[in-house]
Amino acid sequence: MAGSEKDMYIHHVGYLCKDIEKTKMDFLSLGYVVEQEAIRDELRDLDILFLRNGAYRIELVKPNRNSSIYPLLKTYKNAPYHICYGVANLEDAIASFTLRGGIL
Repeated sequence: MAGSEKDMYIHHVGYLCKDIEKTKMDFLSLGYVVEQEAIRDELRDLDILFLRNGAYRIELVKPNRNSSIYPLLKTYKNAPYHICYGVANLEDAIASFTLRGGIL
């Protein structure tokens, strides 16, 4: 196992949502706290907000109509839809995963 793979850790779970404020309130009622208020990602045309509960981090993702992930709302509605990993060396991790057929 390459060093970059054994040094991987889960950074957060991405949670797709239609209404970021309503979904935030749902997570707050479960004991989460806001780690970073909502910001707009202009490149991907979506809004994101990070919440944390102990060691667990959730990224609320609300795609806008022109976002490439907007169609996922039809399939997933409000639901987890990605896991984001952190690595010690990003370049090594990208090389390792793309060699095995991963898509960046």
